[in-house]
Amino acid sequence: MRWTTTVAALGAVLACAAFIYDTRAPAESIGTVKSCFSHTEASSDCVRDAVRDLLATRGARDLMNEAAAALSPGQCHKVGHVVGSHVQAGTYEAAALACGTACDFACIHGAVAQSIADVSGMDGETDSAIVEAKGRALCIEGQSCHGVGHALAQLFSAQAEALGTCDVVSPDSEKAWSCYSGVFMDRFVRASTRANDDRDSLLSPCDSIHEKYRGACYHFLYLNQDARFVGDGVLDQSERFNQRVAACQSIARGQERAMCFEGVGMSLFVSASAGNEEALSSCSVLEEVYAPCAAGYSHALTIFERGDEAVRFCARIEMSAAQQACYESVFWAAQEWSLYSLELLCADDGVCNRFRASYSGNRPYFFD
Repeated sequence: MRWTTTVAALGAVLACAAFIYDTRAPAESIGTVKSCFSHTEASSDCVRDAVRDLLATRGARDLMNEAAAALSPGQCHKVGHVVGSHVQAGTYEAAALACGTACDFACIHGAVAQSIADVSGMDGETDSAIVEAKGRALCIEGQSCHGVGHALAQLFSAQAEALGTCDVVSPDSEKAWSCYSGVFMDRFVRASTRANDDRDSLLSPCDSIHEKYRGACYHFLYLNQDARFVGDGVLDQSERFNQRVAACQSIARGQERAMCFEGVGMSLFVSASAGNEEALSSCSVLEEVYAPCAAGYSHALTIFERGDEAVRFCARIEMSAAQQACYESVFWAAQEWSLYSLELLCADDGVCNRFRASYSGNRPYFFD
């Protein structure tokens, strides 16, 4: 069953239960989580303690809605993973019902990862067969496969083993890509794994792994880069953008270079919190890599449930190749993560419908 159907069908039940949490003070309470953040990173212990205390007086879905209103996209996603780790959900549907979809499904990702961790083995020993069986059961939507990737990154010390298990548990290549992205995202937000990367290269580790995994790696590379920027005292977002661009430009022209710039587009929304005007201006000056940059930004808008805004952003692009990539990125995210009906998303927008009619169902052309 797709999570969208489950959530819609049982929404009324959740609404009836909301009175349980009427005694909370959301604006004041969520501030305890917000205070944990400094620049782009936060104390993990601080976030964990604050989330635990807040969950004593409200449910996971309510807390996620509060976090979405008070925190930046990146901050909220990190908090959501912690919230999800407290959700007792043995199935994907149960996780979706308890968590909701705020902040790019972060709570669901955390719940799925915790569900796998709970059955992974005793005394620190990972039972691969059990993990694979649970992974197959949970990897049924793009965002749940992403959560599986997070779990695999935490269970297997070797990155290659985690990525290989993604290939085993995923039903198709698109779901496998989502699983890979979970592995890399988890790696990049943990200091213990970032320390193993090449400090001399902002492209590390994506530029040295098997090419089948590089697209998912570059997709979230900005998280690894942000941690380095904080450590190096690079706090200005314009300077960060310039350094990301310079790193990607060092790659020979082709598929890998385009994938790198797709990650730059992602960073404009999730990391820099750029608005549509700023993102349009930033991507347009990149000329031959305008398309992947725009696609990355529109993808980020879509998975954070701002699909209507993503369509409007794409409509403003004048370069045809970049506009096509932008729309296709929206379509892929909307379908793979079961967010929107493409027909409803385009509505009576003639340009959107023209690209929808020719859409192949795959990620934008430069990822093929």
